[in-house]
Amino acid sequence: MLCRTFCMIFGIFLLKVDQTFRTKPYYLTKPTLRQILITKQKVLTNNFVSYYNKQAEISKYIKNKEYRNNMNEFKFYGEENTENDDAVQLQEQQAEKERKYKKHSVLDNTALFLFIVLIAENTILFATRIFFQEEMYAKAMPFFMELFILVLGAGIFSAYRYIYHSLTINNMKAIIITEAVLIVGEFIVYSFCVPVLLWFLIALSVAFIIYAVKYLNCNIFIRLAMCLVPITVLLVCNIICLRSFEFTPRYVYISTSGYSDKTNDESNFYYKEPINTVYADAIDKYVYSDDLKDNAIDEIINLTDAVSGTLMGIRSTKDTYDSLNYLNEIYSKVMPMGDVINVDNRYNDEFFKKYSLYLCAVELDNKDDTVVCTNMYYSERYTSPHITYCRSKENSEDNEKAVCIIIYEVPVDVEAKVYTKLGGFSEKTAQIRYR
Repeated sequence: MLCRTFCMIFGIFLLKVDQTFRTKPYYLTKPTLRQILITKQKVLTNNFVSYYNKQAEISKYIKNKEYRNNMNEFKFYGEENTENDDAVQLQEQQAEKERKYKKHSVLDNTALFLFIVLIAENTILFATRIFFQEEMYAKAMPFFMELFILVLGAGIFSAYRYIYHSLTINNMKAIIITEAVLIVGEFIVYSFCVPVLLWFLIALSVAFIIYAVKYLNCNIFIRLAMCLVPITVLLVCNIICLRSFEFTPRYVYISTSGYSDKTNDESNFYYKEPINTVYADAIDKYVYSDDLKDNAIDEIINLTDAVSGTLMGIRSTKDTYDSLNYLNEIYSKVMPMGDVINVDNRYNDEFFKKYSLYLCAVELDNKDDTVVCTNMYYSERYTSPHITYCRSKENSEDNEKAVCIIIYEVPVDVEAKVYTKLGGFSEKTAQIRYR
């Protein structure tokens, strides 16, 4: 009994000792001030990081949502970018769109290339017809016009990189077709007399302007700038477009040896006298020496080019201003040109009430060659006679020179419409077809 009691007391003691060693005293577990501060700092840092990450996730979500909304508003070739939760389908749609974008990039490059060609064509054609005028007053307008064409071209070219993705397929097709038609049409009106084509280009430009304002998927200012392109092209086309006017041609043939074997008719007059000695008896100082005799035709050509270049029309036989006598004075060193062209007294006061006269000189390779003026085309400050040159089978004498003076009888009402637009009558601008 005693032994059992002792064992129980000893077991309780051991249990107490074990508990004592298992549980640290308070002074061992009490945290220091430094540990407390470190712990609080860690807590604050973790809280800040968690807050920052949470805010970043929220901001990213908002940005992604705004991006998706903007993409839904911005259209690539007019197609909306719709959301799809299915990742596989979304990837397939994205791949299809990339293939489509690459395919339609050809349209963008084509439109841009045609636009560059159109601007270059306007610049070159306008310059060749107008820009190199000799008169100073005529150079101001072409200069500013050329400058405007270049500035407009540079502006549209710069805008292309910002707008081409937003234009639809139909937009690009309309732009390409309009550019191609304007390029071809402008070249035709420059080279050939096709007045109806100008009206077609006007109708096409009006249609494009309406389409651009209503349907082009880009900024309104870009639309207006693009509308200026066909307007500029129309302005240039109107200036360079070839037109024709009514006239009746007559021909005066002059050679150094004369035409004693030729017969005159209604349209052709052959001056029978040799021009080297025509003034020999009357005015000795105008007699040509042996060194200068072959220059008589050259002098006639130069004088005629000067008269036609200044558009000096023959419009009267009145005493106050007798155009024919004035013409005699101009050609006095060679021959009385006013009397020569009026050999049959056709040109009197009654005639000049209805008609005016203009001259053009065509040098002949052979004195027996003939010319026929089939038409007269003009644009702004430009005139081009269309002449058929008929070669003769007969051979002239060595060093023989000859010239044909074409007399254009132009109705006064026609002259009033075209006079300010003509650029002179010259062989240099003539279109000559040899037969």
